[in-house]
Amino acid sequence: MQVVINGVTQDKVAKAMAEIAKAGGQVRGINFAVPTPLGQVVGYYNLVGTELTITITNKPFLVPAGTLESKLREFFA
Repeated sequence: MQVVINGVTQDKVAKAMAEIAKAGGQVRGINFAVPTPLGQVVGYYNLVGTELTITITNKPFLVPAGTLESKLREFFA
């Protein structure tokens, strides 16, 4: 699944990755893994200009894609 969010700065991405690490997640370059009560959300990102593309490569089955997309958009708003 992919989520594209416009108007994102490199600073915002750096802060988001720091928050992931602070919450017990893993960040390695553009790759990340975020723990949730239902399992890990795993993916990577690509920032071109101010367009952020987040690709989720693995998510818990019980987490709806729409819910995950909403949370990501909220996080980078």
